[in-house]
Amino acid sequence: DSSVRAAAVHSISLRNDPALKKELEPLLQDDNEPVRLRAAAGYLRLSAIESGARMKAGAQGQKK
Repeated sequence: DSSVRAAAVHSISLRNDPALKKELEPLLQDDNEPVRLRAAAGYLRLSAIESGARMKAGAQGQKK
């Protein structure tokens, strides 16, 4: 059911774990548009978290 898939995408996105992006990739091709949109939003959110973590780690490495 698409509502269950959409809820699962939302839950994955809220985990704040960029390693879970790979779980969202198949849902970017889902037959249901709301599922695809949530998957895309979640993927972007997790990518931003990943990018922020890398930037923070790089800045801390430069302080040493």
